[in-house]
Amino acid sequence: MKYLLTAIYGLEDEIMLVGKTHEEKKTFFYPYRRYLYILGRGRHETIDGRKCYKKYVERGEIYSIRSERTCEDDIPFTLRFMIDRNIKAYFNENLEGCSPDNIPLKPAYVDVEAYSDGKIRLIGCWCEELYQTDNIYDFVKFIKEKDPDVMVSWFIDFDASMLKKASDYFLHPPFTFFDAYKMYQKIKPHTTYNLKIVCQRELGIEPWGKYSDEMSDSVCAEYNALDVLNLKKLDEKLGLLKFATEIKHYVGLPDYNFVFSNMRIIDTIALRRAREMGKVLPTYKGEKKKYEGAIVLARKGVYRNVAAYDFASFYPTIIMNFKISPEGKDFLPSLVTYLMKEKERWTKIRNSYEKGTPEWEEADRKRQVVKGIINAVYGVCANPSFRLFNPSVAERITALAREGLSQLIDSRCVYAHTDSVFVITDEPEELKEHLENKVNEYYYSKYGVKGFKIEFDEYFKKIVILAKARYFGLTKDNRITYKGVELRRNDTSEAVRKILYELIETILYDRNVIDYISNINLTRFTKEELAIPFNLNKDTYEDEKLMEMIKRGIRRVKYIHTKKGIKYYAEDEEIKDEIDYRKMREYIMTKIQRILDAVGIDSAGRKQSTLFDF
Repeated sequence: MKYLLTAIYGLEDEIMLVGKTHEEKKTFFYPYRRYLYILGRGRHETIDGRKCYKKYVERGEIYSIRSERTCEDDIPFTLRFMIDRNIKAYFNENLEGCSPDNIPLKPAYVDVEAYSDGKIRLIGCWCEELYQTDNIYDFVKFIKEKDPDVMVSWFIDFDASMLKKASDYFLHPPFTFFDAYKMYQKIKPHTTYNLKIVCQRELGIEPWGKYSDEMSDSVCAEYNALDVLNLKKLDEKLGLLKFATEIKHYVGLPDYNFVFSNMRIIDTIALRRAREMGKVLPTYKGEKKKYEGAIVLARKGVYRNVAAYDFASFYPTIIMNFKISPEGKDFLPSLVTYLMKEKERWTKIRNSYEKGTPEWEEADRKRQVVKGIINAVYGVCANPSFRLFNPSVAERITALAREGLSQLIDSRCVYAHTDSVFVITDEPEELKEHLENKVNEYYYSKYGVKGFKIEFDEYFKKIVILAKARYFGLTKDNRITYKGVELRRNDTSEAVRKILYELIETILYDRNVIDYISNINLTRFTKEELAIPFNLNKDTYEDEKLMEMIKRGIRRVKYIHTKKGIKYYAEDEEIKDEIDYRKMREYIMTKIQRILDAVGIDSAGRKQSTLFDF
């Protein structure tokens, strides 16, 4: 019998697993002890060849034992069990990992409305049908009857915490919690993540108001239902849960929170790989040392007929070809080789189906998962928080990358960064072959390695280089693309975003920039569009309203320049103060100045007296 793992919990001295077949859901308890490794005489071996032995510990004891001589003392209890039993997504009656089955995942979409004093007002949920109640016991009864496998919410931390406070049932439920907000944030960076604005952007649905304690029960119920139903529509369109589940099942993660961290993903893959090899990995030591990074060339200005090229999996290829690994052997290269083969395998499987079919889509999702993991390998390896971080290894990889990239930089190159080069050319395809041959000849003549591939990414009719990782351009097929521009920062107001995009259009389509900036009218924007969003942290703020919002658990706010000075508001709070357009103009100027500098418009050439004529 095969079970799909729907939940796993680490208890005092045992593991609790919940598994689902096509017919039923079953809970298992397995006695399991925590352990770590200590360097010294023993039958186990670290990846660098040192001997160590396994030591079992009680819950909480691990912190007093942890030292420079301990290994793998920081692995979550549930993940340790899954790795030991080789469980990724499915397990059998013996609680051992097994091949996957096609057991569907049943979601429940939930939203909790609460009074400002923290009491639950209404719980809304879609699981085969819409259900709403203000009674936690009735909600538990509904959930038990529908028996979902994953509970989906927008900002699950709030909803889950409210449910856990109201009922112990949600402390160890037979399902996993999933935050659609965090997944959307991971794959689609934007200026704001308010559910209503996201649904307007992705689904074309107009915002449906905001919650208040004063709204009637009927209005609250309608508001809550729209939250739930539109979240469901958003997930069905974007496949947030599907893609997160692909990552979770492919890597073998205990819950969805691991999915949002590349560090957790690569760490889990490394731990599983080490287990297969019979090796022990070190604990994260927090070693920090600066080293020279990648090549950065950004020739500020406006250019035409520019081809963009990327090295295909440049850093992973360097790791494989030069056999670079922190222990001086082949652990990291073997890990990358395995992932590259997995990518090729899923590419072949995908291509065996007709494009657009369910089989093609499923294989493509798996391929995208592996591709994303491969692309994240170097970033994680160069992070001091990674258990395999070694500054000399990170330095060696970037040094070899700089060597290769430097071979492609000449007077025609207008931009180069990490694994990309932008070159002025009228023959992009021919130049691609030339660049690929040139870099392989260099590596082979000096090191005896080759196999580096360069991909032609984009051809720009016109491109504006601003700085490192900051540019925008008009492609051959008339698409506007950009990177590092304020358009996607989550602290950019909607008004600035629109002005920036219009300014970019004006420049790329050879229109008069001075005329454009002289005729902008700030009054065409609403107060909400002018407001500047930002995230609150736990720091102390001088503004009393900000401190009050922190106490209420509000983390996303906005501010605006008014006639009474800077005023702060909650993200969905109405702005009633009169706007200070002069101050807003000064703020907006700081956001567009970099672009104006790049196209050669200096302060003497601007008509500041008529700028933003309102």
